[in-house]
Amino acid sequence: MTFQAVAVVRCIEEAMALCMLQINMIAAAVAHAYSRPDLAQFIFAAPKRFSCKSEDEVEDPHPLTAFGHKHHPTPRGPVTPPMPALAPLLPLQGLKPESTRVLQYLTDLYRMAMLEKKRPAGRLYRDDEIVTFIFASHRLGSALTAQTSLADEQRLLGSDFDIDGLHHRGTQITLVTEFAAMCARWSFGNAKLMNACAMVSTSLRTAFWLWLEDDDRAMALLRCTLEQIARVKVWHTKPSKAERLETNPATTPRDWIVEAGWRRLAALNRAFGEFAHAHTNPRWDGARLLLVELQIDPDSDTASRTGRRAALKLMATLVARTCVELIEAEYSATIGSTARRLFAEHMGFDMTPGDRSLDTILDHIWQYRSHPLVQTPYPITTIEQKKSQTPGDPR
Repeated sequence: MTFQAVAVVRCIEEAMALCMLQINMIAAAVAHAYSRPDLAQFIFAAPKRFSCKSEDEVEDPHPLTAFGHKHHPTPRGPVTPPMPALAPLLPLQGLKPESTRVLQYLTDLYRMAMLEKKRPAGRLYRDDEIVTFIFASHRLGSALTAQTSLADEQRLLGSDFDIDGLHHRGTQITLVTEFAAMCARWSFGNAKLMNACAMVSTSLRTAFWLWLEDDDRAMALLRCTLEQIARVKVWHTKPSKAERLETNPATTPRDWIVEAGWRRLAALNRAFGEFAHAHTNPRWDGARLLLVELQIDPDSDTASRTGRRAALKLMATLVARTCVELIEAEYSATIGSTARRLFAEHMGFDMTPGDRSLDTILDHIWQYRSHPLVQTPYPITTIEQKKSQTPGDPR
């Protein structure tokens, strides 16, 4: 096997191990629910991997094998970030103590090698190893910030703080994006539709992960989600029109949104678009305020903090509805109707057939189609100005 193939196999193995771990935990929970704590403990204590390495296997290139060793040989294959550095920042995933310990360990290796000029592995690190350590260091900073934000939210909400709601939202997004990915796999006969479904899946999942990190770039990703799910809807409902739009070089993302029947989402798309651009006069604060205004009946005490969350939920709803309609009409009425019940009864999405059920939301957003995006000025104070200011100076 080539080193590249080993890296791919490792990624697949990590994904499978994650699935097996989830099954293991669910089985333990079921045993506990049936008053069998002994069986639950036995299941939970089972090995979380498929097998142990034999002594004659090739040296593991994973950076964490350096734990407890004064000398760590040069890896024979490429080094990639471990799963804790790639997991979303949810309390039971990227924020759990085991994950942050791994990130802290890799960060310490980076600091010792780069700042203290030490050799923790008894040798010089390769470039891919250093890049992995740097990546983990950035992820540690994001994780610590997320933990602080959760603590602040808990103090703000008090008894209303519900961490389970965050995990539920993660489950919602995961199911919706996996369903969109399934639509992509099933649409292999139409490359344009397949690409659109795949873009919907990956952009929405990425937007959720960035939203967990309180990163405005999540909204830039949602712009892609909106454009591509509109493209999916047009291919489903107006295939001849979709073909003409695809072949016309003058077609804009707005054309897809209008043809999908979502012209009333213009204000939302404008807010998303503002986050998608970096220039000298950003209006990101104005876009945030617009997202706050686009909410329907928000809690007055927390409305200023929930604009991006509401936008994320609306996009997930549009994706769920559109993909279910596509599956029902083109591939399997049984699977489509089952997914519709799943999303409605267990995930909390409005899955009523037809866009009329969304009229209240769409009409509300349409009212803000001309709402200005106010640019918040950021005054720059020079060193000379600071020196001239005295305590109490109103400047």
